[in-house]
Amino acid sequence: GSDVDDGGTSDRLDAIEHLLREHAEELQVLRLQPPPPAVPSESPGVSPHDPTAVHAQQPTSRFCPTATDSSSPFSILGFDHNGSRVDSTVRNDDVGPPITIPFGHQTSTSNVLVLPQCRALVGDYPDEFFFRVESSRFRAAEARSFMSPSHEDPQQHDGLERAICDQYLDSYLARVYPFHPFLHRDEVVRIYGEVMERQIDFDPESAMVLAIIALGAIALEPLDSQAEDRPWETYFRRALRILLASWTFNFSGDVTIPQALVLCAVYFTYTAEPLMAWRLVHMASTSIQQLLSRYKNLLSSEPQVQTLTRLSWVCFNMESDILAEFHQPRSGIELLVDSMPFPNYGENASPENLYALAEISVRTLLNRIHHSLFFTDSLTIFTGRSKEAASLSSHLPVLNPDTSHMRVCDELSRQLEAWYDGLPEEVKPELTGATRGNRQACLLRLRYWSSKQNIYRAFLIYVTSRAWEHGEVVPQAVLDMCGTCLHACRMYLMTARHLIYERTPYTYSCAMACLTSSLLLSIAARSSPLQHLAEDIGTIHQVTIAHLEPWAQPQTSIKSAYEIACLIATKQHFDG
Repeated sequence: GSDVDDGGTSDRLDAIEHLLREHAEELQVLRLQPPPPAVPSESPGVSPHDPTAVHAQQPTSRFCPTATDSSSPFSILGFDHNGSRVDSTVRNDDVGPPITIPFGHQTSTSNVLVLPQCRALVGDYPDEFFFRVESSRFRAAEARSFMSPSHEDPQQHDGLERAICDQYLDSYLARVYPFHPFLHRDEVVRIYGEVMERQIDFDPESAMVLAIIALGAIALEPLDSQAEDRPWETYFRRALRILLASWTFNFSGDVTIPQALVLCAVYFTYTAEPLMAWRLVHMASTSIQQLLSRYKNLLSSEPQVQTLTRLSWVCFNMESDILAEFHQPRSGIELLVDSMPFPNYGENASPENLYALAEISVRTLLNRIHHSLFFTDSLTIFTGRSKEAASLSSHLPVLNPDTSHMRVCDELSRQLEAWYDGLPEEVKPELTGATRGNRQACLLRLRYWSSKQNIYRAFLIYVTSRAWEHGEVVPQAVLDMCGTCLHACRMYLMTARHLIYERTPYTYSCAMACLTSSLLLSIAARSSPLQHLAEDIGTIHQVTIAHLEPWAQPQTSIKSAYEIACLIATKQHFDG
């Protein structure tokens, strides 16, 4: 019956929550454990072209409790039957890597681009190349329009056509809302109805409605549209103009302001402008922290606390996506959510709520991967170099992965498998992409392959960083891990088509991950020990170019990524 199904779903989610709370301690033990004197044993051979092989090589995680371990359906949220904190969810902030992406991590596409083996393919690019491109985009006209509405049609300020706006509301609820369900659907409809009845004014509620309408409008627009009439831009400018004033002069705290700011940040993810999205998420995060400072118990079931909890996790997810590519200042929201339960969507959470929880959980795992494998302190542990030496070659990831590194990678991979196995069936994506699923399933699938690629990337960098003399043999265990990394790159590219040809909040991160995957496969194709794992490099280039081309607008970093992909394709075609 339905009661059994609901209980089973809650128990599966409890398992995911329990798993994530134990990551830090387990990783810390592995990182600090002295390496054994024995040579690492060879792992079973893995075919990088076999989608099931990635599971076959992973032992069952010992950290994923069974359904009977759950004390109640509320355990996923950090509470027991009486509303008290469940012990397993208490975090020790002093143990192991936190769920934050460290400043100075070496995981971004720009970091891959400046590797010596990539420079041999594409030439020299400056550090933080994609940040430089994004930050130099011409925005003077946009700034003037935000500050002054004088150039806009005066009739657009007299009112909005209700029938058209209703269509945009429906589009928002169907296409945009499921990715970030931090508002309840009935709450969205209620606020929209109230504001439209009394007409748009200069207040945060009006800004929220304008942002919702703008998002609904842009989500409907085809990628290849050349329409000169772009009403969503007018709606959005009006929303942002209201919010900039409201945020600047409001110190008492109004939850509508950060909610509307997050919606505007989501708008910038739809236009693939990551730095603008970062700016607004940063603003929203400070407002959230100010509001939450008034509450002594962040575990309270009080509606306002629950509202802010959901909003905090959305900010965390969005900021993490951006910080994975750009070394920008942190807003502090990551410290807040580190002591917070997951959002409470009630006992009968909808599938879109379950997708949101699954996205939070895999995002925290991705961040631990960043911290454990691509942070200067971690590189020091794994390579035995001093921090000073590590900083001198800051753009070189692990060039000599040792057994402690292998143990951490295997543990992270087990945790990824446990995350996937623990997902409720109604939100579990089919990993090969043979069954597309909805947009949220497409996102979770890409998160899986991105995580797998990041976990084993260092071994690929190691093998491709040196010339292997005749007779030299790469250890089989290292070759297997390279194969797993390359398989993950290939699967990411082949399944990204399900998401990148639509307007979603993940266009930028998906585009950059496509280029990273293509770069890693390209350097493997030039490395004698790995060439046999990248024989389809011509197809890889074609797929990458096709993914990036629709978004390659002038002056954007995706345009630069597209040009790099074209350059590599041309060079490797003639090299072959």
